[in-house]
Amino acid sequence: MDLVALSSVLGGFAGAAVVIGGAVKFIVCPLRKLIRQQEEFREDWYGELARPGRPAVPGVPERIRAIEAEFQPDHGGSMRDAVNRLELGLTEHISHHQNP
Repeated sequence: MDLVALSSVLGGFAGAAVVIGGAVKFIVCPLRKLIRQQEEFREDWYGELARPGRPAVPGVPERIRAIEAEFQPDHGGSMRDAVNRLELGLTEHISHHQNP
């Protein structure tokens, strides 16, 4: 093989390497970012178990259940009970001042 043919083959390989490098940059990098975002979403959704030095982080369904529980009366401790107490106190206050 003469030098011109060899340089032509090597030039072809170099061109292919540039095309492959471009494909990696424009295909693989965005895919990595998308996969990382999906992993972060799953971690946020499902929460994390406790690890040494770090407390457990509840997931979204567990947080929603805790919020829903605040809207149910539980004999004094929920937000619903606090609203009921305020409503009762306000009703008594209004009736006291309307009928002196």
